[in-house]
Order: sequence, then C-alpha cells, then structure tokens
Amino acid sequence: MNQREQRATTDFEKPSSSPSFNPGGVQVASFGDQMVPGFVPPAEAVDKMITTIDGLTLKDNEPPRAERRQGPTG
Repeated sequence: MNQREQRATTDFEKPSSSPSFNPGGVQVASFGDQMVPGFVPPAEAVDKMITTIDGLTLKDNEPPRAERRQGPTG
C-alpha cells in the first residue's frame, strides 16, 4: 500500500495527498438485523470519512518525524 500511495502522489504535476485510513466498524446490509456494538450505519461512516478528507492538507501527507529519520522499513 505504501508504494501505491507514493506512486499516486508522484504521478501528478501538482503536490497531492493520497490518504489511506480505516473507516471503523460499519453496519453493512449483510449483517441483516444483527446489530454489532460500536458499528455505525454506512451513511454515518461515509459522512465521517468525508469530514476527515475535507480536513486534510498536504502537511498530513508527511511521514511522522521518527519515520523521516529512519526511512522506510521492511
């Protein structure tokens, strides 16, 4: 995934950000009537993701300070 993100941010002429994040537990239709504690309806999950994306800046694309010093691991 890191290579995909790096590639996506270098394919554009202008600076860009390619965030990846987990939306958390989503109460999907395949669960039927079974309610899972802590899971949210899809519309709420999407609203939260849109809010998160709308608040991102290019600064959010920078690796944490420790990762910048050490470079990629793996």
